Parts: sequence; structure tokens; C-alpha cells
Amino acid sequence: MVDLKQEFLDFGYTEDDYNKIRNAKMVAPYDDESLSLKFHEANAFFKRLGLSKKKIINLVKNNPNVYEYSIDNLTSKVNYFSELYGKDDALRMLRGCAQLFGYSIDTLKSKVDDLVDIGYSKDDVMKMTKQFASIYTLTKDKINKQIETFIKLGFSKEDTLKITKTCPQALSFKPKNINLKKFQIDDVVKLK
Repeated sequence: MVDLKQEFLDFGYTEDDYNKIRNAKMVAPYDDESLSLKFHEANAFFKRLGLSKKKIINLVKNNPNVYEYSIDNLTSKVNYFSELYGKDDALRMLRGCAQLFGYSIDTLKSKVDDLVDIGYSKDDVMKMTKQFASIYTLTKDKINKQIETFIKLGFSKEDTLKITKTCPQALSFKPKNINLKKFQIDDVVKLK
């Protein structure tokens, strides 16, 4: 009989971490033996990528659904991002935004196309996504609404694209924070 909880604790998770992960929507349906197997496979995979135990724990705590993905799925994402950005940047991006493991390759490609449709060049998109991998998690609608917010604050679309090209994180700012950062954003626009 597998003592799954003890396996998590032995790895370095806290009891609270274990409970949150075990009860996560996509993880809860697995029986302990199946989840134990996924736990060991995923940990071995992440160790091969060079992640420390601490980084694996943080990655899983932030996205317990990684246990749902097959090793082939995880590998395909590493390979896809490695082709685009090089292995070191790909690993940095995936460690920082583990949700990317949950997207299909076609969906990831369509996210790039969406950004090009909005008005960025393909080169700009590659730089933006490399700098802020979480941009892949934003919908086209969310990005367009964010651009509209900048325009309502008095920025032209051209300046908004410059700002978000230089600081793609601005696409995820809450509207109240855009206004608070206006001085810094004005400086970015002047620099370009």
C-alpha cells in the first residue's frame, strides 16, 4: 500500500501543501497508487531538467495539474519552447509559468498569431513571450481590452503597442495599476 502523503512529506512538501495538491480539481480523481506513479515520474522529469527539489515543489504548488500531464506532453512543451527560444530560456519560461504545460502546441501557436493580429511583429512577439511567458495565458480578448484601457487613459494605440512591447507585463496589469504606473510608462514611450 502506498503512503502518498508520506512520499510528499519526504520530498519536502508540508502537510498543507499535500492537502492542497491532493484536493486540486484535476488531481483529486486519481487513486493514491496512480498519483504516486505520476509524482515519481514528474519529479524525475523535472530533476532531469535541472530543477531543484525546492523549484519542483514551487512549480507543483502553483500548478498541481502538472501531475495530470504525461511525460510525452511535458517533453513536447520543452522541445517546442527550446526550438523557439533555446533550451535555457525555454526551461526558465516553463519553470516560471508551469501553466504552459497545459496548453496544446496548436494553442500556443495560435496565441502567437493572436498577438500578430493585434499589431505586433512576429519578432516583437518572440521577444515579448521570452520576457513574459505568462502572456501565453492571456486571451486575445483580454489583451484587446487591456489595449483599450491604455487608450482610455490617453495613450495612442501605437504608444500602447510600444509600451507593451517593451514591458509585456503591462498586458496583465489591473486597470488601476496602469494609471499608477503612468509616469513610468510615459518614460518608456519617450525612450522608444
